[in-house]
Amino acid sequence: MNTKLKPKVKEWTFEEDSYILTKKNINLMAKKLDRISSTVIKRLEYLKKNEIDEEQLKRHKRFIQEAYHYMSATKIAIYLEVPYQYVHKRIKTLLTQNDLEKTYFSYTSEEEKYLLENRDKLTVMDFSRDLKLSEAQIFIWLTRIKTKEEKDKPKEETIEPMPKEMEIVIPENALLVSKVKGPSNLIEGKMYEIKILRSNNEKTDSYFVGTFIEETDNHITFQSKSGYRESFSKVNFSIGEYKIREVD
Repeated sequence: MNTKLKPKVKEWTFEEDSYILTKKNINLMAKKLDRISSTVIKRLEYLKKNEIDEEQLKRHKRFIQEAYHYMSATKIAIYLEVPYQYVHKRIKTLLTQNDLEKTYFSYTSEEEKYLLENRDKLTVMDFSRDLKLSEAQIFIWLTRIKTKEEKDKPKEETIEPMPKEMEIVIPENALLVSKVKGPSNLIEGKMYEIKILRSNNEKTDSYFVGTFIEETDNHITFQSKSGYRESFSKVNFSIGEYKIREVD
């Protein structure tokens, strides 16, 4: 029985993308990058479709490098307004290049005062320009403050008088705990693709491809070909935020 191994995918680096955006001779670019011409053309089309130019490449690289140890790939993708897979692949190439060392941030009292006083008036880009700090540094600080305030916010407790007779009506499309905790009917050892729904959009982006390993009442675990495991909440599938399909 003859089985052909799929060729290893050669991910695009920031440097390669920058190179093909500045040159015009497709054949020359393909030769220099040790890629085929059609691959270069498709990559240029992808960059154009996602409105990624040289300036955006520099911005994306710096933000990912600085935010990687503080934010998930999903949150980075949402902030940069790019597909999750774009960020995921960028992280893989940067890790391969040993170019994702942790960045430590510090803020002066004047900077923190300015951020606090204007956080509801200015954007991250405005702060970055005014304080001469990076986008990631500003965004991470604002996120920390917001998280801390939510945590410290006192919970209001209200006691409502109980009615003499209370009728519980369960909506027809209600998400029941028994339904969420029920078996997923996925087949152990089978390969599945999980897709995530874009914000304010019916379209989905491929999020993870892996083999079904196990499930608990609340989570389903898959393992990628490289051995990386990731668990997904059953609630996300039940409410339609994630989609799943079996792949060959």
